[in-house]
Amino acid sequence: MAENNGEEKKDLDLFELCSATLLGLAAVGGAWSAYQGDLWGGQSVEAYGEAATMTTQAAGEATTKATSVAAEATKKMTEVSGTVATQTTGISGEAAVATTQASTEFGLQITVMARDSALDIDAKKLLFEAATTRDRTTAERQFTIAKYLYTQQLSDEAYQSLGLSPEFRTEDQEKAFEIPVEALAEAADKEVATEAYVESMLGPAVEKFDAAETGLAEGFAAATKTLTDGFGQAAQGLTDGFAAANTMLTDGFAKAGKRFDEGRDANNTGDKFGLDSIFFTVCLFLAGIALVFKTKVRWAFFAIGVASFVGATAYLFTIPWA
Repeated sequence: MAENNGEEKKDLDLFELCSATLLGLAAVGGAWSAYQGDLWGGQSVEAYGEAATMTTQAAGEATTKATSVAAEATKKMTEVSGTVATQTTGISGEAAVATTQASTEFGLQITVMARDSALDIDAKKLLFEAATTRDRTTAERQFTIAKYLYTQQLSDEAYQSLGLSPEFRTEDQEKAFEIPVEALAEAADKEVATEAYVESMLGPAVEKFDAAETGLAEGFAAATKTLTDGFGQAAQGLTDGFAAANTMLTDGFAKAGKRFDEGRDANNTGDKFGLDSIFFTVCLFLAGIALVFKTKVRWAFFAIGVASFVGATAYLFTIPWA
């Protein structure tokens, strides 16, 4: 009997070699799956962050646009009012009072319209954030604030323009907050500054101007025309500006939503790699436990381990790599 340092030399065991090879391959496959899962997870986090940033940026730009339009309209009305005041010198006190009242009401309504537009933009932003966040508490809070803005803060004309149910237009906040989220989502797809809305807001003031014009002398006709034309231009500019702001908001939210979907897809891909990593872990378990047995049953565990490795490897190549 040949001896080396008092120990018997053993031949290479084929089963141990196969099991060791399977363990090594499964370990490499599991590590690669985990690495790919981490890469896709990082991409999903980055996409979610960019989507949130894009949402905030779009809301900020739309709000700035709406504020600028309201300021321009106010400036235009102030200029027109000054011109008319000069032209109407000498006109009867009754006509002057009527004109001033109409001008004041018009200005107040313009302010209300600007406020309605800003509230609508804020509510749309809240609804989008609530729909895209994964935090249920945050989503519930955002929905509640949006309900408050729509049911408690918007003017009656704006509320009606958005097609919301009058049932929830009440000072009873518990009742108001029962308004369905679906109704808010439908309202968010609409524009506040419709023709009917503008007419309902500015119509009474315009009618007062017309009534004052009827009672004025021929010399007051020019002043009335200046006032009507100036306010008409301001109202048209306001409507067009709010429409542009709403378009900016819609486009920005659409881009943010697309980026959010990309993040969600990346997260789903990372989950698939995580699942494949589990398959490789099962293979490691089977190969390891097979080495414990000394009977032929170890080949059964080894065969199952090989089948698991083949399945995990095949699944690995069906998933896109980062």
